[in-house]
Amino acid sequence: MKKVKFRILIYVPIFTFSLLLISVFTLILISPYLNNDESIAVKMASVFSLTIIPLTLFMYTFFTMWPSVEFSGNGIEKTLLGKKQRFISWDDVYEIKRIKTGIAEWLFFSKVSLEGKTIDKCRNRKDNIFIVSTKEIEEVIEHFAPNRLLK
Repeated sequence: MKKVKFRILIYVPIFTFSLLLISVFTLILISPYLNNDESIAVKMASVFSLTIIPLTLFMYTFFTMWPSVEFSGNGIEKTLLGKKQRFISWDDVYEIKRIKTGIAEWLFFSKVSLEGKTIDKCRNRKDNIFIVSTKEIEEVIEHFAPNRLLK
């Protein structure tokens, strides 16, 4: 194996994009019914709830869940739209932390100890890379990661 690339979590950005499309379509459908008799507050609330909130949600999930994580013999690289965001060499990885949530098990490759940290604090750190664990990812990690990190 030379290099293997995975998305962090592909389903959430696709779901939020679908939600955005449905919301915009709904706004287009109801816009003729928002006539001049309606108050400006109703119009603003409609636009806010049907475009701004879904757009913000989509952008957040796109930037956090859509990036690719590439494993190689040198280390782990996180890219978004082909642009490198972060690289951690295997020598710099202090630990591979596993955090289970209701829907998935997350893997965090960190340069420092994440002991006692919540999943949100781990995700917000700039010195680590995270991805959802799958069987394929586990096999790739076993292939590339040094023995000291495999527990």
